[in-house]
Amino acid sequence: MQCSKSNLFDHLVGADEQCRRHGDPERFSRLEIDNCVKFVRPLDRKFARVRTLQNLVNESGGQTRFQSCGGNATRRIQIVTKAQYNDSGTIGRRGTVPLLRSLPEQPVMRDLYKSQPASCKPLGELTEVAMRGPSPFTQGQRELIAAYVSGLNACNYCHATHAGVAAAFGVEPELFNALLTDIDLAPVEDRMKPILRYARKLTLSPARMSEADAAALYEAGWGDDALYSTVLVVALFNFYNRLVDGVGLALPEGYVAEAAKRLSTQGYNVFAQIAKA
Repeated sequence: MQCSKSNLFDHLVGADEQCRRHGDPERFSRLEIDNCVKFVRPLDRKFARVRTLQNLVNESGGQTRFQSCGGNATRRIQIVTKAQYNDSGTIGRRGTVPLLRSLPEQPVMRDLYKSQPASCKPLGELTEVAMRGPSPFTQGQRELIAAYVSGLNACNYCHATHAGVAAAFGVEPELFNALLTDIDLAPVEDRMKPILRYARKLTLSPARMSEADAAALYEAGWGDDALYSTVLVVALFNFYNRLVDGVGLALPEGYVAEAAKRLSTQGYNVFAQIAKA
């Protein structure tokens, strides 16, 4: 959503009050704000909380992204700074100059692979196994998980690219907005919902994973291979999201369509593809 800074402040304070007022003290009641600002129930110093919210608003571009977690008990709010909000209205890092100076202007993943072959070659091989190797999930389902995790992390490069790959396997692009808003209401097969809930929790609050989270997968008819495949894809793309944003990869015009076609037909063994080129 886009709003003035005064309205943004009102939204944040209102969400904070709702979390503190309606949260179950036996479970949790917290407001999470990106960049690791977390308010939990024991921290009930309103003045300090409000001042922190105001500082965040002052740094923002008047943009927020609200994600509900656990009904009214928790709200996760992403403050999107001016530098993060692109002219196109897409959440992501703005600009074409890489953060890693050895990369060319508007670098893409292949540029990073060529620049850092010692670490990227095994990374590409792992990605090929995770995304195209044996798994109880189809390739499209794994791309769905990858794009969903990247959306949770607001990594525009990975989210856009892998939503494109997922679309090549028949996943509707509009599905991701629904999933990021509410998994329960999203038009995805019921059997995938516990998988996506597991992916969400493992991404947003990994220290809180429990036996109940795993049990939900098993009760839906999945086995150990599905749980491991979920964890592998989620962990891999949390890593990729940070790698991409950390070195400053870009999305040149036309890249998503090209990458979606290539990755959906040739897979992820980039160095083998480069050698053949």
